[in-house]
Amino acid sequence: MSRVGNLSNPRKSDYVDEKKGSTAHSSIGTLESRKDTINSGSLTVCYYSFRHLQEMVQVLGGLLWVSVTAATFVTRSLPPSFPSAERKDYHYQSYIKTGGYEDVLWPRKDAASLRCNLIVFMDGESSSSVLHQLMWSRGEGSVRTAVFEVINKMGANHTHSLIPWVAHARQLRASSWCLTIAVVSDDQAFLTAFAEVSDKARLIVWETRLLVVTKLAIPRLRSLLRDYWDFSMMNTQFLKPNDISKKGWKAFVYLPYSQDGGQVVRVASWKQDYGLVLANGYTLFPDKYKNFYGKAVNMTVFPFPPYWMDVTSGDDAKESRITGRDYIILETIAQKLNFSINVLPYGEWDEVMMRLEVRTALMSPIKLAILPNLLKKYDFSFFIEPATLGFSMGKPTLKPNWQSLYYPLQTEVWGSILAAVLLVFGALLLMVKHSGDSEKYQVWPVVKQVVGTLLDETISGKLPQRNSTRVVLTAWMIFSFIVGTVYRSNLTACLTVPKYPPRAETLKQLVESEAIVTTPPDMVDFVNNFKNSGSKLFKTVADRTKFVPSFEIGMREAIDSKKAYLYERLNMKLLIAEHFTGKGGSTPLYVARQNILPGYCGWPLAPNTPFKTNLNEHILAFHEAGLIQRWTTEVLERAQFDSQRRQNRAAKENNIPEEEEVIAGAHVTMALTLVHMQGPLFLFLIGACLSLAVFLGEISVSFCHLDRGTIWLY
Repeated sequence: MSRVGNLSNPRKSDYVDEKKGSTAHSSIGTLESRKDTINSGSLTVCYYSFRHLQEMVQVLGGLLWVSVTAATFVTRSLPPSFPSAERKDYHYQSYIKTGGYEDVLWPRKDAASLRCNLIVFMDGESSSSVLHQLMWSRGEGSVRTAVFEVINKMGANHTHSLIPWVAHARQLRASSWCLTIAVVSDDQAFLTAFAEVSDKARLIVWETRLLVVTKLAIPRLRSLLRDYWDFSMMNTQFLKPNDISKKGWKAFVYLPYSQDGGQVVRVASWKQDYGLVLANGYTLFPDKYKNFYGKAVNMTVFPFPPYWMDVTSGDDAKESRITGRDYIILETIAQKLNFSINVLPYGEWDEVMMRLEVRTALMSPIKLAILPNLLKKYDFSFFIEPATLGFSMGKPTLKPNWQSLYYPLQTEVWGSILAAVLLVFGALLLMVKHSGDSEKYQVWPVVKQVVGTLLDETISGKLPQRNSTRVVLTAWMIFSFIVGTVYRSNLTACLTVPKYPPRAETLKQLVESEAIVTTPPDMVDFVNNFKNSGSKLFKTVADRTKFVPSFEIGMREAIDSKKAYLYERLNMKLLIAEHFTGKGGSTPLYVARQNILPGYCGWPLAPNTPFKTNLNEHILAFHEAGLIQRWTTEVLERAQFDSQRRQNRAAKENNIPEEEEVIAGAHVTMALTLVHMQGPLFLFLIGACLSLAVFLGEISVSFCHLDRGTIWLY
């Protein structure tokens, strides 16, 4: 088998015979064409490299007619060097020898188009004169050309013969930024086989121009143009050469959308006498999808709020209309491209996507994550937004905690206050002890002065007489005032705005929470991708995932059973706003901040959709203007407003009293609960129990000393 150097390298091509282990090189300075024989049953493929016109004719004759069981593969390094003498006459002669194909292959004559590569497919019975004219029409630009000549033997199937070489041409197309494919054949069966194989292999995209040169009769030519996707819908043009005496050709294209519907039209003609003539204002390779002339384009849709949804309006709620973020985008594009939207009947997800595969519908204007397995089946538009697969969980509730009195200050602050209390207590105790009045030396009054002042109590007893003691006590009172004010302020804030436990916001945190994941059945493709992923996090999520029949069950379990509901972010926000949000705007659910699926989302399109470029231009313009984000916000706000209006209407109809809410600005006043006041209540209970124990102890001691006539009660 042979491996051939890429056409994108204009300097050097390598030809390797893997069976014999030999390698050959062709470079700029060589004037030769090398051959590498491939025995593939009924298939012979020829590649040509031309350096000079004189050698080209000789090599072509030898390669086309001498080889019977072999295929020759040669790539071209640089275009032939044109003579410098008699320049004017030479251009006139070359224009005649090209047969006008230069005007078809490179109609714009700019530097970019003149570097567009060329791939030629031929059958074994095509005339070599057309190939000569195509090769000559390359001109002086650095055009690289590959020629495939497919010769069937013993009645072999054209389709079977074309499959490997169309696949190879697709690789060359992927490595070329500009490419023209020419198919030269007068055999209708060969052209039919090429159309089928190229369509199935997705060889042709709109940016690739397809030129078919054939002498078939007009009725057969029209049939090919109408019946095959690559000929009718893609950027394809048929050239029908005139009789030998007339020396010219006519160009035909199929216009799927025009004022008169789909039709085959002649866009140009060429004759040696007067050159290229365009017909009726047409151009070569016209843009077929710049204007749809109001024709209908089929859409297949799986309703997915808030991107696509049916809403009712009117007093009787019988009038239905379509709305949603993606519908607004589609409607705007339809106005610009002048087509009408024909929505096929809704169905299940598999049925909706199958319509794209068989091209019953051309678009599914609902954003879908661009996954590798989906790219093998469908085309995708330019991305609408990043992939927004996320999860929703119940908000963590505030657990009863007696430490609510401790939260306003950090541990370091509490330690500093304790150290200050001990320091001041020791200083005052020493000052009283060394005051000279030993009879007044008591510990309890000092304790009451230090601790009582800290608790915002008045100083009991006599005030100190010494100046040093007064200075220390004054500093301590200022310190106690500041600490007490700060503590009370923070305590009020902590009680009214409590500190909730942390919640899962990322994929890693979801896995660490060990929560069970629920999701609806239409997410099976995503779960399978997670199972086949190389990420441990995705595999763990896939192992914990369980399918639920509806979002109501999944979200209700997220609230009651602390599970996670996996679905599209914007859809979950809308469902929460409509079904799990009270009239005051509060909800027990939250949507995690992080999207757990990297990548982007676009609209799935039918394979080889020809007007994808037109769609992408408008979507890109919407991104630049910020319209997509604006439409997304508007749809969500509208959904929340409609949800609250429905709840208020239902409350009035059922005579349900409205919730009493005192609103100040944007904040709602909230009454403190037992959870908030648990710390103070526990502290009061501990103090009451301690005082009761002291009281009982004092009574016991008093009874023990009754016989001595001593009473210890204060």
